[in-house]
Amino acid sequence: GRTLSVAAGATLHSVKVMGDNGVGDIAWVAAAIDWILRHGTRPAVISISMGSIARRALQVLREVEIRGPVSIVIAAGNDGQEIACSGADHVPPHVIIVGSVGPDDEVAGTSGWGSCVDVYAPGVNIPAAGISSQTGEIVAIGTSVAVPHVSG
Repeated sequence: GRTLSVAAGATLHSVKVMGDNGVGDIAWVAAAIDWILRHGTRPAVISISMGSIARRALQVLREVEIRGPVSIVIAAGNDGQEIACSGADHVPPHVIIVGSVGPDDEVAGTSGWGSCVDVYAPGVNIPAAGISSQTGEIVAIGTSVAVPHVSG
């Protein structure tokens, strides 16, 4: 669908990191980030709404040299667990980790949490664009729908 958005005026560049079966690989994420850093315009925001690999994405982002004004916004994950972020697990300064809250502004029970979660955004019962038609809508939940509220 094209009728719902968080940042209607934003220019988007889609970089595929998952197969048609919905499964991805962290190496694909690393390659996508590298491509964006080489070809994207600045300032840029890289939005990674893949809660299932948030912790592995952090490992990749610790090794990426960022040049220019680039922020990377990633989902805190949907397993309801704390995200480690000290010592070897530090979060680079250009990375923003997003958890999700419900309509009551309470942290969603499924949201990743902890001192390294920078911000919480709406992530429960969010109207979102669906793929059934250009006006298709779904109701989405999770940190993957919280991330666009911060990226946008």
